[in-house]
Amino acid sequence: MADTSNPSDLTEAGTELARLMISRREMLRLATFTALSGTFGSLLAGCAPPAAPSTAPTSAPAATSAAMTTTSAPATAMAASIVVGLVAEPTSMDPAHPTDNNTISRVHPNVFETLVKFKQGTYEVEPLVAESYTVSDDNLTYTFKIRQGITFHDGTPLDADAVVYSFERQLDPNHPEADTGPFPFASWYYGSVDKLEKVDERTVAFTLKEAFTPFITNLAITIGGIVSPTAVKQERAGFSEAGIGSGPFKLKSWDKSVKMTLERFDGYWGNKARLGELIYRPIVDEQTRITELLSGGVQLVTDLPPDNIEQIKQNPDLVYAELPGPHAWFLNFNMKSAPFNDIKVRKAVAYAINRQAIITDLLKNTGTPLHSCIPEAFAPYYTPDVTMYEYDPEKARALLSEAGIAPGTRIKFLVTESGSGMQSPKVMGEAIQADLAKVGIEAEITVLEWGAYLNVYNAGLDAGGYHLAQMSWFYGADPGVVPQATLHSKNWPTNKGFNASYYANPRVDELLDTGLAERDPVKRTAIYHELQRIVADELPNLYFDSQIQTAAMAKTVKGFVLHPSFEQRYVDVTIG
Repeated sequence: MADTSNPSDLTEAGTELARLMISRREMLRLATFTALSGTFGSLLAGCAPPAAPSTAPTSAPAATSAAMTTTSAPATAMAASIVVGLVAEPTSMDPAHPTDNNTISRVHPNVFETLVKFKQGTYEVEPLVAESYTVSDDNLTYTFKIRQGITFHDGTPLDADAVVYSFERQLDPNHPEADTGPFPFASWYYGSVDKLEKVDERTVAFTLKEAFTPFITNLAITIGGIVSPTAVKQERAGFSEAGIGSGPFKLKSWDKSVKMTLERFDGYWGNKARLGELIYRPIVDEQTRITELLSGGVQLVTDLPPDNIEQIKQNPDLVYAELPGPHAWFLNFNMKSAPFNDIKVRKAVAYAINRQAIITDLLKNTGTPLHSCIPEAFAPYYTPDVTMYEYDPEKARALLSEAGIAPGTRIKFLVTESGSGMQSPKVMGEAIQADLAKVGIEAEITVLEWGAYLNVYNAGLDAGGYHLAQMSWFYGADPGVVPQATLHSKNWPTNKGFNASYYANPRVDELLDTGLAERDPVKRTAIYHELQRIVADELPNLYFDSQIQTAAMAKTVKGFVLHPSFEQRYVDVTIG
């Protein structure tokens, strides 16, 4: 039986994932914080190098926490506040509801807590709400011991009852307060749970139907955030705007489309937040976000417009940071309707798009080419041995001719103006539109704000009459969860799923299911290699690139950390 009473101990799967993800040479190369003032001062906590010219960035392994953390400011900064520019409005302050990483990873980790969390800079898990946990020898029962003395923001206790309640309201459709929000995220992440029981006041046990390799790492994602049962029962539908968790910050106010203000929770059981307030401003337009950063209206932004990165690097008042992670940006083909129910037309589009030019010229290399449904960060589960559709407009025209697609054929292309992980969606959409026009496909673009975009996208492309759409996913700590959500036939939009291409292949379904249950890394690798080859050949989605995280902040901001999971925590951040 695995025992994690020592926080440094991990399950076998967690150890393997941490090794696979963090030891990647690309991670080491890109895990950099670059100081952009005349001298660095002391940017790297615990191991700061001597002052260096601003032209000499520092580099350090991503797995080393100190190497990814700026120095802490004096305790006198505790009452200060920081303003963070978000790419979109948070969708909900209920962990059961969000539809976007902007909310799940950027906001919720500061308000809600999970049983376990990712160790800083890694995909290793360590206890959080749980002080320890054990895993049975058959890998079917996970038993968690809850820390004593944790209270929610409303003063009620976080105990075994609260943990059971938080999961059952998402997993049990007959629960009195059953709620999954727009999408059944919990069923994808925790659907393997057969039984959840309170053992005693501080102990809960999850029993799985079958082995599910990502279970423990999935518990670190805020979809599994523990909520106050009292608050949910009192607020009912209003809980999505109440946000009662147990994290280091609590919700103070939310003026939608203007700002959300979190304040330090002085009753927090762990190290108290060093900021008095954490303020989020949704600023959809990317150039407006940069203007606000330069003028001091916000002190930190992420998902930077590529064209502004060099400007930011040259600004002596700002600090630039970047870090890769397991991310995929891709195009969905509507396979339910013509013309993309024909594989020749899908392949023609793949050959028509000059992927490398878009990455180099438009994204300024803030993305790396992706040809597979599993990002390269997951090697050895990733394989380059798949069909790659390199730019070849002549081949595209030939395939269109074979498919009987006449020049000037029109399609409807759904594009968003922003969104977490969407990079520069309008610019990318226009570049793709131009490339398609060169081979005779006229793409009519519809641009929507992120929330409106998701409403249309999630209803199904066919329902909206769209042929092509953009999407991005952050993969978390396991290679199999996102492919399951986006490629399995049970996850069509008609089932509230994310398989927006209406893709169905029984062998792919089998591989997806088997891959999530398999614990042997060698067998799992073979499963995912076969999966990638089939998906690349059948092309339900055109996988385009993996985003490199980017951030810029005022040089007075200290302690901000980019994480490979794209999660952002502000408990140790100071300003001043």
